Amino acid sequence: MKTRVVIITGILSAVLTFITPCVNEVNAQSIRNSIGGYVFNEQRRPVADAYVELKNEVYSTIARTKTDGSGRYLFNRLS
Repeated sequence: MKTRVVIITGILSAVLTFITPCVNEVNAQSIRNSIGGYVFNEQRRPVADAYVELKNEVYSTIARTKTDGSGRYLFNRLS
């Protein structure tokens, strides 16, 4: 079964309870203009190979990526 997570910019905090903000030891410059996090299932296990789409307020896709084996996703260099 394919899993797809959609993130809408502007209302990011209310999108899904499965998404946990990503905190890394990365310098502040590379974090700027990035959105990242983890996707978990109901049992709090990471969901690998889930498609994550970043969308704007009118549901147009800005970017798309897949989670890694740890359920992590990252959108870099956003305008």
